[in-house]
Amino acid sequence: MIVRVDGSGHTNLLDAKLLNATLKNASLLNANLGRANLENANLKNVNLENTFLRDANLKRANLEDANLKNGNLGNANLKDANLDRANLEDANLEDAIMPDITKHP
Repeated sequence: MIVRVDGSGHTNLLDAKLLNATLKNASLLNANLGRANLENANLKNVNLENTFLRDANLKRANLEDANLKNGNLGNANLKDANLDRANLEDANLEDAIMPDITKHP
């Protein structure tokens, strides 16, 4: 199944189950992904600027080169997520479960 999401407005994916989803190069600007399950999702190069990801499950998600500027990731689970070159400028990471950076050189 192919799902296309237009994130140019105010996409609401609250409580969405996007387990193993591929959203590579998508734009979810200003989207609501609160409590969404994005475990193992491929979010490489995705624009998540100003996106609400509070309480989202991003465990093992690929967020390489993703733009999370001004995003709300409070209480999000980012355990074992790939955040290589992700833009976390001014992102809210309060109480987020972060990757163990000691595993990487």
